[in-house]
Amino acid sequence: EQSTIKVTSNILHCLNSGCQMGWLIVPEEKSIFVYPSGQQPMFLDELDAIIPVPQFISNLTLTLRDLFSWLKVNPS
Repeated sequence: EQSTIKVTSNILHCLNSGCQMGWLIVPEEKSIFVYPSGQQPMFLDELDAIIPVPQFISNLTLTLRDLFSWLKVNPS
C-alpha cells in the first residue's frame, strides 16, 4: 500500500505531463479525491455522487456506489 502523499505526488506528475484527470480512491472511507487538470481538486464521499471522468470517456456515468461495488477491500 502506497502513502497518500506518494500517490498524490504521482497524480500531480501525471497531470503536469498531460493527463486529463487523476483519482485518489480511499476504499476504507468510501471516498475519492478527483484531480481534474487545471482545476481545483474535488472530494466526493456521497455514494450517489457522480464521479467526473476524463473527456475521452465522457459518456461514462459512474457513481461512488458503482466504483466501490467493483472493489474488494481486504481488512487489515
